Amino acid sequence: LHDRFIEARDLLLMSHLQDTIPGAGDVSTMILFNRMMVTLGLAAFRSGRIWDAHQCLSDVCSGRVRELLAQGVNTGRFSDKTPEQEKAEKRRQIPYHQHINHDLLEACHLISAMLLEVPNMAAAS
Repeated sequence: LHDRFIEARDLLLMSHLQDTIPGAGDVSTMILFNRMMVTLGLAAFRSGRIWDAHQCLSDVCSGRVRELLAQGVNTGRFSDKTPEQEKAEKRRQIPYHQHINHDLLEACHLISAMLLEVPNMAAAS
């Protein structure tokens, strides 16, 4: 949030949170972890640490960004969720004023991926 990426990364690594969260079954904790990783990735991007930004953003930017950040539900005709599951998802949603901009998130992810891939493409040709 305040572009202190190094301090935030060190705190995350010292807590070993990234090892315990994926195994936890608590959905609200997973949402907070995903939002923290996105914020960490955006801070890395702003400080010019492109590889770190790509590593932080690549897990969340896999396609279901709105659901992973609890900023919306995917309501399609072919939804395999029960009405109770949909109600629970709607209750977990983050208020609008706390949303992370999807366009900014996607742009940072794609730009960091491009900046990492261009040297490989230039070396191959």
